[in-house]
Amino acid sequence: MKGRKNVPDDEFARYFWSRVVRTVGCWLWLGAGSRYGTISRHGKTRLVHRVAYELATGINVPTGAIVGHHCDRPLCVNPDHLFSGSQADNIRDCVRKGRHFIQIHPECVPSGEENGRHKLTASDVRQIRVRHAHGESYRGLAREYGVGHTSVRCAVLRQTWRNIA
Repeated sequence: MKGRKNVPDDEFARYFWSRVVRTVGCWLWLGAGSRYGTISRHGKTRLVHRVAYELATGINVPTGAIVGHHCDRPLCVNPDHLFSGSQADNIRDCVRKGRHFIQIHPECVPSGEENGRHKLTASDVRQIRVRHAHGESYRGLAREYGVGHTSVRCAVLRQTWRNIA
């Protein structure tokens, strides 16, 4: 609402909701914005799904918190489809739905010795697997190779280093 200063809250809410098409499921924003809708008020541009959540619940979403979509439609402003939380909550929601980048494109994630943070080599992993099969403990092997026992367990169980025979 450019050029309009200090519009009363009820008038702003009426204006806001007049820019929304309400369907049986998602309520879609028809105003400004491309991927995510935006609206300006008091010289500040805000994401419309945050505004919709605040108008519907009466709760001001704190800086640093997010408003996410259960429906995964960026232009949806249906309060029943929105949730407030942390970025970690948003990532968990994304992973639960199978939409996380790593789940969609695992080939883009460096693994094994291509990962710049690796401590083990392919040769180390082969030796660890053989030695564990002969009874050596995760903790003992971890101490020897300078890694955590979880790293050894994951390598032995092929949760990591899957490409190593």
